[in-house]
Parts: sequence; C-alpha cells; structure tokens
Amino acid sequence: MKGLREVAMRTHLGVCGVVVALAFGTPVLASPSDGDPIGTLRFADADGQAIALDQPGMVYLVDFWALGCKPCMQEMPDLERLAKEYEPGGRFRLVSVVSGGWKGKDLLKVADQAGAKMTIYGDPENWNDRLDVDAFPTKFFVRDGTVPARKARRRRRPVRSLEARGRKSAEAGGCRSSAMSRR
Repeated sequence: MKGLREVAMRTHLGVCGVVVALAFGTPVLASPSDGDPIGTLRFADADGQAIALDQPGMVYLVDFWALGCKPCMQEMPDLERLAKEYEPGGRFRLVSVVSGGWKGKDLLKVADQAGAKMTIYGDPENWNDRLDVDAFPTKFFVRDGTVPARKARRRRRPVRSLEARGRKSAEAGGCRSSAMSRR
C-alpha cells in the first residue's frame, strides 16, 4: 500500500507542476509532437449540456478513463483534490471523460460506481479516438485549442478490452448505456 501512495503522490506532484507551468505560460512542457492545433473539444454532462474547452488562457486537464480501470479509479481522489486546489483560481479546469459511449443519466450511475464526486462527462464527438487514446488513464492538457502536453499510462491492455470490462461491471450494477447496447 505504501508503494501505491508514493506513486499517487508522484503523479499528483507531476500533474501539479504541469498545471502551474501551463497556467502561467511556461512553454517548456510541450514536446515536439505536441502543440498542434486540435480545435475545440466538446463533451457532455449527464443532462446533455455541452462543455466547450474554448475559454482563452484556460488550462484544461482532460482525463480520459474507463470504468473497470484500476489505475483510473486509484488516481480519481488525487485528481479531485487537484481540481479543488486549482479551479478556484479561474485558470484551470479538470474535465473527467469516461470512455465507452456513456451518456445521459447513465453518467451519474458511472460516477457513483466509480466513487467520483466531480462531474463526469461523456464523449459524443468521439475525441477519445480522434486523439488516439490507446491506454487508460490518458490525460491531455489543452490550452487555446492546442495540446501542449499529454500523459498516458503505458499500455498493458487494449482500450476496447477495458471499455468492455467497464460495461460488464456497470451492467452488473444496473448501469447500462443505450450506446453500449449497439456495440
């Protein structure tokens, strides 16, 4: 358990450093493959209300995760603490996006099952695939329509396998998405 706490603390400190650097304009974090314009990302909450990541100067941390992904669940409390610490300053916002086609009120059930206290968003525009997310959790920092930094967990299991595992787990708990029944 001590090892997990150390990993969580390193992750939290690393993310905090990136947030601070991006919020205050430090360009050092962008790698050569990052920084390309991607346009405006949009996600939807349980009420179907869209959030557009287009506020000038705002640093968005977009966390793509899957129900059934153990590392995703383990870091969620740290991400919530990070959001509580930095969102009040008005220059940072955490956007937690569950993969797997969840939408509408099923997002509330997914959040409950994951133990999340923050708003969980669905991905109706399929940014998960458009940004080539191939492992969970994967985080993108987005500012002014560009991705200055990306952090992905090393891939151990195919993304579709995790999504299927999350659906199976959610369905066992009574949480089913109409989008999942089409897959």
